[in-house]
Amino acid sequence: MKNKKIYKICPVSLGCAKNQYDMEAALAEILTEGHEIIYDYKDADIIIINTCSFIESARDETKANIDEAVKAKKLNPKINIIVCGCYPQKFNEELISLYGKYITAYCGIEMHKYIMDIIHNIKNHKSKIETTGTTWIEPICGRLNTLGDYVGNIKISEGCNNRCSYCAIPYIRGVLRSRPEEYILKEAQIMSDNGIKELNIIAQDITAYGKDFGKPDALPELLYKLNDIKGPLEWIRLLYAYPTEITPNLIKAIKNCDKVVKYLDIPLQHGDNQVLKDMNRRGTKEEYLKTIEKLREACPNICLRSTFIVGYPTESEKAFENLIDFVKLAEFDRAGFFTYSREINTPAYNIKESVPDKVIEERAGILAQTLEDISLKKNKALIGKNIKMLCEYKEGKYIYGRTERDAIDIDGIIKIKAEIPSPRHFLRKCHPPQSKIVGGQKELLGNIITVQVTGADAYDLEGKLI
Repeated sequence: MKNKKIYKICPVSLGCAKNQYDMEAALAEILTEGHEIIYDYKDADIIIINTCSFIESARDETKANIDEAVKAKKLNPKINIIVCGCYPQKFNEELISLYGKYITAYCGIEMHKYIMDIIHNIKNHKSKIETTGTTWIEPICGRLNTLGDYVGNIKISEGCNNRCSYCAIPYIRGVLRSRPEEYILKEAQIMSDNGIKELNIIAQDITAYGKDFGKPDALPELLYKLNDIKGPLEWIRLLYAYPTEITPNLIKAIKNCDKVVKYLDIPLQHGDNQVLKDMNRRGTKEEYLKTIEKLREACPNICLRSTFIVGYPTESEKAFENLIDFVKLAEFDRAGFFTYSREINTPAYNIKESVPDKVIEERAGILAQTLEDISLKKNKALIGKNIKMLCEYKEGKYIYGRTERDAIDIDGIIKIKAEIPSPRHFLRKCHPPQSKIVGGQKELLGNIITVQVTGADAYDLEGKLI
């Protein structure tokens, strides 16, 4: 377009991988339109902050980032600030009251639908906050992968039909909207063609995929087709599975698909049946343990990850003891937790009971230590064993990466010593270079190799080439 204004745009994406995916789709449109992506607020024409509002701590992080953008704008009033994502989708009036005179425009979730319209009309202060739809909206220009040279996320659905009593996501992200299979397979093939070795399957609930199409248990069929993707792709990782939707067909697909790593993230939230019921979570701890048993029977080396909530309003001392007992019995290889956050518009918001902050803090400490002890035990059991490693970057004399048992950003890393034949290579941690580092006769960076584990702590491993 003649005389079209070209902007320097600085993007910031906060929160989960699903949020990051939305930003990546928006970045593809921004670049397609010829705008420049930069990473310094002070040099930007436009700052885009893609926000999270899942819990209070996420909103605090959002406000801290907006505060930094506002500081830049005070120094350079020509800067435009666009705030996108979950926070304006749910709390736009709050943002206006806090930052109204500094923020140029607001945009809700699935920002790729509206971001170029907002940028084209930036001087008119155009905003776009809409109620979420009922069908998947495919990004127009594809997506710019920002996770690294060798790993990427692929979103298979948006929204959630679960109504957990503590969770605001369905009220922000809307109902389940599964992505048509042909779009998923096409994007997966493009990513593999571009050198991606590991693909993370993401959604609010991957096991719900296809239900809105009238095809429950559609995930296993999708996995078999993804397993046939040609090219460099070697690992397919499953994140965020609802425990009662882990069907025999899904377990079979995990077992039989050679590219599907034996790893599953199953957020359980608690280990006390009454608390689970109060949370409106389907299933019981006994059913969860049975599912875990079936997964380990089918895939003896599977790595299971979970997440728990501490301090739910109806969590009695006995309920917390049951949670600890459950965690010890289940022995998750990887696990995390967060403390309960009272979220407006959720059913739990109106619960009169509450757990004192001091008690929540004490319980969080006990759970953290319990999970760490189990993780340390599991990791030390790997010493002397051979394991697959994706080599991602180099620092000093070590090459760092992740094993089949470790998801990017949420789990640990593994490092190995490597000899470098030449110092000519430029190396950086966050975005590994295209040039490869040679260790012995093997090209390492960007490759999945077999290493022997030689050391371990509760989170990370050390290894050596074999």
